[in-house]
Amino acid sequence: MTKSDRQRPGYNTQDSYTDQPEKIAGQKTRKAVEQARKAAKEAQRSAREAKEAAGQAKAAVEHVKVDRYLQDIANAFSNQDYDGAVHKATEALSAEPQNMVLPFVYSQALFARQQYSKAAGVLRKVMAKVDVEQQGVFYSLGFYPDKTVLNRQIEILTEAVSADSDNASLQLVLGYQLLGVGKYDQALEALKVARKDYVNKEAAEVLMQVLEKARQQSDQ
Repeated sequence: MTKSDRQRPGYNTQDSYTDQPEKIAGQKTRKAVEQARKAAKEAQRSAREAKEAAGQAKAAVEHVKVDRYLQDIANAFSNQDYDGAVHKATEALSAEPQNMVLPFVYSQALFARQQYSKAAGVLRKVMAKVDVEQQGVFYSLGFYPDKTVLNRQIEILTEAVSADSDNASLQLVLGYQLLGVGKYDQALEALKVARKDYVNKEAAEVLMQVLEKARQQSDQ
């Protein structure tokens, strides 16, 4: 390159051939950085998707396990094997302690076994944990192929309540059972009695809220 070329108008001495390798290297570096950032974002997204997929797979497995337990419990109810139903429900709860359906099922099995105090205790615990707006309240009506069996069990509990009307735990279980079969007026009376006892107060009040909502829906 001649001296006259460098002095030619419009010629930029900073763009000389000696500067070109540095510019090219800088461009390559920026490109490499951009590619690295893009790869990092892709890796993060892939990791997040993998984690979500793993979570979904785990939830699916747990759902299948719970379904199997529920089927075993349903079979026990069908055979009126309430000892077996209590045993299976206990086993299910030990395996899936975070499941919010199983405690209701366990309470129902205890009720069917006429272990009312234990049934009330399970109800109190689950009603303190469950979000009734999001998760609702579970009733085990489907475990009774013959509804006359359930009705007879409720009658037996009603007789026990008549003999011990101040027993708030009995009233709590009775209120829950009557609520499940849609006898709202009778359920409300039982729950009002249960609410007077500080041990059962919280569970009774939550069930009364559920009852009021169910009644409003039935009136629509």
